[in-house]
Amino acid sequence: HDHIGSETTFFLGVEFPANWLAAGDPGGIRHDLGLYEALWALCIAGVFLVLDRKARKPGFFLATWCFLYAPIRFAMDFWRSTDLGVNRSDIRYWGLTPAQYLAILMFLAGIGLLMMLRGAPDLAEGPSQETKEE
Repeated sequence: HDHIGSETTFFLGVEFPANWLAAGDPGGIRHDLGLYEALWALCIAGVFLVLDRKARKPGFFLATWCFLYAPIRFAMDFWRSTDLGVNRSDIRYWGLTPAQYLAILMFLAGIGLLMMLRGAPDLAEGPSQETKEE
């Protein structure tokens, strides 16, 4: 429960008792972003199980992880708590958390790697004809 979100009525919200939080912090039902992140990671794992039925280029799954994980992490950070004490609320720079800036970089890296992999030879093909002649 280290990613405590804002108060919510969402059915996956988790009860955070006031005595569990720091003194003076309001309790209540809040988004549990660690739970949401774990559920999304399970979805990505399911996608990977399906995609793994065929040989993939080295780096494919890393790039796909970045591409699938980063946008959801970016969006979920808007649900981070802002009403809790300094130790429980993330600082924001120009309206975004540090994790959101990293998610942007991660997403761009995933796209870049996927684009680079488009031109790489498939694992099943082996070395290119040009490599064999050298």
